[in-house]
Amino acid sequence: MDSFQIQLGIYDLLSVLVVGFLAICVGWITLRGSTEFLSRVNSLCTQSIILLFLAAIAVGGLAQEIGQVATRPRTGAHAVSVDAIARTSTLPICLA
Repeated sequence: MDSFQIQLGIYDLLSVLVVGFLAICVGWITLRGSTEFLSRVNSLCTQSIILLFLAAIAVGGLAQEIGQVATRPRTGAHAVSVDAIARTSTLPICLA
């Protein structure tokens, strides 16, 4: 296995974890308040940290999928494709 693939896998996992932890923490603070959030985080045991880790992976993956769907180009009568822009542009565009 290539070290670049391992590094990319670690970065992919961390990107999902960071998004998941942020979403969980913001939701927790919004629903319960910051003082309860801080007191609960300080009293987390090992099993709770593992469950929070697994929940962060799930929530982060879900948040990234929602973001991809929300930013996906719309297909319809008013959608403009990259090929149509390239055909009408006077500047040379290199499409790979």
